Amino acid sequence: MNRIGRIIGIVIVAIIGLVIFSLETPWGVVLGAIGIWYFTKKAPFKGKKIVSIALLALSVICVAFGGSDAMATQTTVNEEKIVATAPAESVLSEKAGEEEQESKTSTKETEKKAEEDTKAEKKAKKKAEKKAKADAKAKKKAEKKAKKLAEKKAKADAKAKKKADAKAKKPTEEQALTDAKANGNSTETLQPIMGIDASIQSIELIEGTLKVVYKVEDTWSGNLMLTTFPTKAVSVLEALKDNPNITGYVFERLASMSDAKGHSSTYPVIVVYFSQENAKSINYEAYNIKSYDNFYTVADALRIDMNVYRDTDLQKDGIEPNRGVDNNVFIESANNYGQF
Repeated sequence: MNRIGRIIGIVIVAIIGLVIFSLETPWGVVLGAIGIWYFTKKAPFKGKKIVSIALLALSVICVAFGGSDAMATQTTVNEEKIVATAPAESVLSEKAGEEEQESKTSTKETEKKAEEDTKAEKKAKKKAEKKAKADAKAKKKAEKKAKKLAEKKAKADAKAKKKADAKAKKPTEEQALTDAKANGNSTETLQPIMGIDASIQSIELIEGTLKVVYKVEDTWSGNLMLTTFPTKAVSVLEALKDNPNITGYVFERLASMSDAKGHSSTYPVIVVYFSQENAKSINYEAYNIKSYDNFYTVADALRIDMNVYRDTDLQKDGIEPNRGVDNNVFIESANNYGQF
C-alpha cells in the first residue's frame, strides 16, 4: 500500500513538474481537483488529499502566472497583429485613395474626352453644314451656268436650224422661180415671180396674159412713180421673156386718189401692156430700157391717169398718156381708171 502511494506521489510530482515547466494548459488544476475528490470520497487518504490540495494550489498559482505571461504574450501578438495590420490598412487606405483618385481622374478624362468629342462633333457638323452650303451654292451656280449654256446652245441650234431651213428652202424657192420662169403655165405655178419684187401685190395669168398688180402707195409724186415703175416692170419682163405659156403682160400701178370734192378711191393710175414678142426683142443689158421715157415709148399700150401725167415730163417728151391695144386684160384694167 505504501508502495502504491509512493508511485502515485511520484506521478503527481511528475505532473506538477510538467505543469510548472509547460505552463501551457491547467492540467495541474484538473488533476489536483480530481485527486482531492478521489482521496476524499472514493479512497479517503489524508496525506494524499493534502498533496492534491497542494497540487491544486500550486497549479492555480502557476496558471495565474503562466496565464499572465500568456496574456502578455497574446497582447504582444495582438499588438504585433495590430502593428502588422495597421500598415496593411494604411496600404489599403492609400490604395483606396489612389483608386478613388484614379476613378476621379478617369471620370475627368472621360468627361474631358466626351466634351472634346462633343466639340469635335459640333465642329464636324458645322464643317459639314458649311460644305453643304458651299456644295448647294456651287450646284446652283453650275445649274445656272448649265441653263445659260443650254439656252445659248438652244438659240444657236435654233439659229442654225433656221439658217439650214432657209438654206434648204432657198434652193427650193430658187428652183420654183426657175421653173416659173421657164414653164409657169398658171397663176399658181407663176407665184414665185412675186419674189422678184416686194412691191408686187398679186399676179394672175388670164388667157396667156400675165397681170401684175403693184401695191398702193399713199405718199407719192407723179414724176417719182413714173420713173421707178419701169425698173419694177422690166425685172418681170426679163424673167419671163422665154416662157412659152405667156403671150403678154399687163402692169398695174395702184394709187390712192382724191377728186375735186374730196372723195378718195384706190385704182390703177398706170397701166402698161407688153406683148411677149416685144419682151423678147428688148436688150435688157442696156440701161436705157429702164429709163421712163424709153420704157413708155416701146410699150405696146399704156394708160396714165391725167393727175399723174400732168405731174411729169412725159408731155414735154411727146409721149401720149393713152395708147390702146386689142387685149381684153389691158382694156379691162384701162376701164378701171377714173380719168384719162
